[in-house]
Amino acid sequence: METLGTLCAWCSQPSAARVYGSVQPSEYDEPELLSLIICEHCRYPSLVSQTPDDYERGWGPATNLWPHGPRSLNPAIPAAIRGELLEARTCYSSKAYRATTVMVGRCLEALCVDKGVTSKPLQAGLQRLAATGAIDQRLLEWAHGLRALRNDGAHHSGERITADDARDALELAEALLDYLYVFTSKYEAFKTRRMEQSLASRSTALPAGQAPATSTSPSGVDPHAVGTNSDAPVEVGHSAEGTTLTSA
Repeated sequence: METLGTLCAWCSQPSAARVYGSVQPSEYDEPELLSLIICEHCRYPSLVSQTPDDYERGWGPATNLWPHGPRSLNPAIPAAIRGELLEARTCYSSKAYRATTVMVGRCLEALCVDKGVTSKPLQAGLQRLAATGAIDQRLLEWAHGLRALRNDGAHHSGERITADDARDALELAEALLDYLYVFTSKYEAFKTRRMEQSLASRSTALPAGQAPATSTSPSGVDPHAVGTNSDAPVEVGHSAEGTTLTSA
């Protein structure tokens, strides 16, 4: 029987789990392989997901979906950035906490590239993102915090990276990407829909063939119509009752 190397979500042990069945949900969506596996140690079942590896020669590492699976990443996040974050999740589930922070740093680098920023090092790239308005000051602080944690994980500085550090890095990176790609796109779609609804309601409120009303002066006379619909001169008179307009 086919086996799949994974970290069991039940007993937290590395396991050569037996694969009892696999299916690809749809050939039209992003390729994904779902598998039902049984841990070789605790014998509990799990549902895992795999996407093609970087070279598309097979399936990549398994991501646990049930039990306690992570939420799916929104497709509004570019595929290159999602790939880095998914690998960061895999590192975290394998308890490779330093590697988790390094992969989160790669997410930030992919973010800079997606926004057209190629400044090096990463600190300069993030500053450039802020200068162009791609991120605000608060998001810049978040990104710099993740960058500093990435540096601790990538260099032999003696700094310890804990499970809490790695989990916080993952959650903060996901929040940053959700804000920049998911919430922003949803808000733009909301504004477009509201504008279309407003224009549609205005057009249906008018009787057929009637043009929108033009503006008039306080006296009820259309100022744009004076002297335009007739060749006759117009006399302006003043009286106690107010200003009057008469044709000569």
